[in-house]
Amino acid sequence: MELKPCPFCGGEATIDNAGGKYQAWCKYCCCIHMGEFYNTEAEAIAAWNRRAKPENEPITLDEMNALDHEPIYVLHTGGKWKMNGWHIATASSYQNHGRCDLEIDNGNTIIDMQNYGNTWLAYRRKPEGGNSDA
Repeated sequence: MELKPCPFCGGEATIDNAGGKYQAWCKYCCCIHMGEFYNTEAEAIAAWNRRAKPENEPITLDEMNALDHEPIYVLHTGGKWKMNGWHIATASSYQNHGRCDLEIDNGNTIIDMQNYGNTWLAYRRKPEGGNSDA
Protein backbone atom coordinates (compact mmCIF):
# COMPACT_ATOMS: atom_id res chain seq x y z
CA MET A 1 0.00 0.00 0.00
CA GLU A 2 1.23 3.47 -0.86
CA LEU A 3 1.07 6.41 1.58
CA LYS A 4 -0.93 9.44 0.49
CA PRO A 5 0.74 12.86 0.79
CA CYS A 6 0.36 14.78 4.03
CA PRO A 7 -3.19 16.19 4.32
CA PHE A 8 -1.80 19.46 5.70
CA CYS A 9 1.25 20.34 3.63
CA GLY A 10 1.23 17.78 0.79
CA GLY A 11 4.66 16.50 1.85
CA GLU A 12 5.95 12.96 1.62
CA ALA A 13 4.86 10.60 4.39
CA THR A 14 6.80 7.73 5.89
CA ILE A 15 6.30 4.92 8.41
CA ASP A 16 8.39 4.47 11.56
CA ASN A 17 8.74 1.19 13.42
CA ALA A 18 9.22 1.79 17.13
CA GLY A 19 9.66 -1.51 18.95
CA GLY A 20 7.18 -3.41 16.79
CA LYS A 21 4.62 -0.59 16.69
CA TYR A 22 4.10 1.49 13.54
CA GLN A 23 3.33 5.15 13.05
CA ALA A 24 2.88 7.31 9.94
CA TRP A 25 4.19 10.87 9.81
CA CYS A 26 5.11 13.61 7.34
CA LYS A 27 8.80 14.09 6.57
CA TYR A 28 8.24 17.77 5.80
CA CYS A 29 5.98 19.24 8.50
CA CYS A 30 6.33 16.34 10.99
CA CYS A 31 2.57 15.85 11.24
CA ILE A 32 1.91 12.55 13.01
CA HIS A 33 -1.31 10.61 12.52
CA MET A 34 -3.08 11.28 15.82
CA GLY A 35 0.08 10.30 17.71
CA GLU A 36 -1.13 6.71 17.57
CA PHE A 37 0.89 3.56 17.06
CA TYR A 38 -0.45 0.52 15.21
CA ASN A 39 0.34 -3.19 15.40
CA THR A 40 1.11 -3.53 11.70
CA GLU A 41 2.54 -1.31 8.99
CA ALA A 42 -0.65 -1.89 6.95
CA GLU A 43 -2.81 -0.54 9.81
CA ALA A 44 -0.63 2.58 10.09
CA ILE A 45 -0.81 3.17 6.33
CA ALA A 46 -4.59 2.67 6.26
CA ALA A 47 -5.05 5.09 9.17
CA TRP A 48 -2.80 7.72 7.51
CA ASN A 49 -4.56 7.37 4.15
CA ARG A 50 -8.07 7.66 5.61
CA ARG A 51 -9.38 11.16 5.04
CA ALA A 52 -12.48 12.51 6.69
CA LYS A 53 -14.74 14.01 4.08
CA PRO A 54 -15.84 17.44 5.27
CA GLU A 55 -19.49 18.31 4.93
CA ASN A 56 -20.38 20.45 1.96
CA GLU A 57 -23.10 22.70 3.28
CA PRO A 58 -24.09 25.76 1.22
CA ILE A 59 -22.01 28.86 1.96
CA THR A 60 -23.84 31.10 4.44
CA LEU A 61 -24.93 34.59 3.45
CA ASP A 62 -22.36 36.06 5.87
CA GLU A 63 -19.64 34.00 4.15
CA MET A 64 -20.94 35.14 0.75
CA ASN A 65 -20.69 38.78 1.85
CA ALA A 66 -16.99 38.23 2.69
CA LEU A 67 -15.91 36.55 -0.58
CA ASP A 68 -12.88 38.12 -2.23
CA HIS A 69 -11.87 36.52 -5.55
CA GLU A 70 -12.66 33.02 -4.28
CA PRO A 71 -13.82 29.93 -6.18
CA ILE A 72 -17.41 28.88 -5.55
CA TYR A 73 -19.62 26.26 -7.15
CA VAL A 74 -22.99 27.78 -8.09
CA LEU A 75 -26.09 25.59 -8.21
CA HIS A 76 -29.43 27.02 -9.31
CA THR A 77 -32.57 25.78 -7.66
CA GLY A 78 -35.08 27.81 -9.69
CA GLY A 79 -35.53 30.75 -12.00
CA LYS A 80 -34.28 31.37 -15.53
CA TRP A 81 -30.65 32.19 -14.79
CA LYS A 82 -28.44 29.12 -15.37
CA MET A 83 -24.76 29.53 -14.53
CA ASN A 84 -24.21 26.24 -12.75
CA GLY A 85 -20.55 25.45 -12.23
CA TRP A 86 -17.34 26.99 -10.95
CA HIS A 87 -16.93 30.75 -10.76
CA ILE A 88 -14.63 33.27 -9.10
CA ALA A 89 -16.72 35.45 -6.79
CA THR A 90 -16.22 38.76 -5.00
CA ALA A 91 -18.78 40.46 -2.77
CA SER A 92 -19.40 44.07 -3.71
CA SER A 93 -21.24 46.58 -1.61
CA TYR A 94 -23.22 49.08 -3.62
CA GLN A 95 -23.95 52.10 -1.48
CA ASN A 96 -26.71 53.37 -3.76
CA HIS A 97 -29.03 50.50 -2.95
CA GLY A 98 -27.71 49.47 0.45
CA ARG A 99 -27.07 45.78 -0.13
CA CYS A 100 -24.27 43.47 -1.11
CA ASP A 101 -24.18 41.92 -4.57
CA LEU A 102 -21.80 39.31 -5.93
CA GLU A 103 -19.45 39.88 -8.83
CA ILE A 104 -18.86 36.67 -10.75
CA ASP A 105 -15.84 36.05 -12.99
CA ASN A 106 -14.11 39.41 -12.48
CA GLY A 107 -17.26 41.51 -12.68
CA ASN A 108 -18.61 40.01 -15.92
CA THR A 109 -21.86 39.20 -14.11
CA ILE A 110 -23.44 40.82 -11.06
CA ILE A 111 -25.75 38.64 -8.99
CA ASP A 112 -28.28 40.14 -6.61
CA MET A 113 -27.74 38.25 -3.36
CA GLN A 114 -31.30 39.07 -2.38
CA ASN A 115 -32.26 35.79 -4.13
CA TYR A 116 -29.55 33.72 -2.43
CA GLY A 117 -31.12 30.61 -0.94
CA ASN A 118 -34.31 31.07 -2.98
CA THR A 119 -33.15 30.49 -6.56
CA TRP A 120 -29.45 29.64 -6.16
CA LEU A 121 -26.85 28.40 -3.69
CA ALA A 122 -23.06 28.43 -3.59
CA TYR A 123 -20.68 25.76 -2.28
CA ARG A 124 -16.95 25.43 -1.56
CA ARG A 125 -16.96 22.07 -3.40
CA LYS A 126 -19.13 20.71 -6.19
CA PRO A 127 -22.15 19.08 -4.53
CA GLU A 128 -22.34 15.35 -5.03
CA GLY A 129 -25.41 14.15 -6.85
CA GLY A 130 -26.53 17.72 -7.52
CA ASN A 131 -28.26 18.68 -10.72
CA SER A 132 -25.76 20.70 -12.67
CA ASP A 133 -25.16 21.80 -16.21
CA ALA A 134 -21.39 22.03 -15.81
